[in-house]
Amino acid sequence: QHGSIAAGVLPGRLSADAQLFEDYVEADLSRFPLHTDLREEQASNVAALVVAVVKAEAPIHVDLVVERIRKHYSLQRAGNRVQDAILAGVAEAVRRRVVEWLPLPSLKNRQSKFLGLPGTHEVKPRGGDEDGQVRGIDYLSDQEIEAGLVRVVRAIVGTTKAEAVTATARAFGYA
Repeated sequence: QHGSIAAGVLPGRLSADAQLFEDYVEADLSRFPLHTDLREEQASNVAALVVAVVKAEAPIHVDLVVERIRKHYSLQRAGNRVQDAILAGVAEAVRRRVVEWLPLPSLKNRQSKFLGLPGTHEVKPRGGDEDGQVRGIDYLSDQEIEAGLVRVVRAIVGTTKAEAVTATARAFGYA
């Protein structure tokens, strides 16, 4: 028997109970005290929050970093001053080289809107969270989509390009 068949994967098919991707887990920022109003917070304190979010969720879109920190401060929305404070924290974390902007795969000299950890090259694809909530497609980095597609192609023996794309979308939680 082939290993893929023994594992429940038939040629061109993925078993219904196969979970190829890990669940998406949001950062837990509860250990971080709230010192002051976020709009007045020091960039170094915000940078610590940015690092915690990126460590838990990388690769992560900068808008989701803003969202996580906004929620931590129990703010209803992220206006310009809130976004500026968080982006100052991102800049501080990047300056310290504890997080980095991911490059655009097609344009190596340009950065994407995604943050990651320096020196981390392996990207693990993640599906929905434990409640089944799925990130919007704009919040999946090119690197994560590629890693997901590679994982699906390795799991499905003898698949077509269209089947691989569909199976990858399903594994990310779409469909």
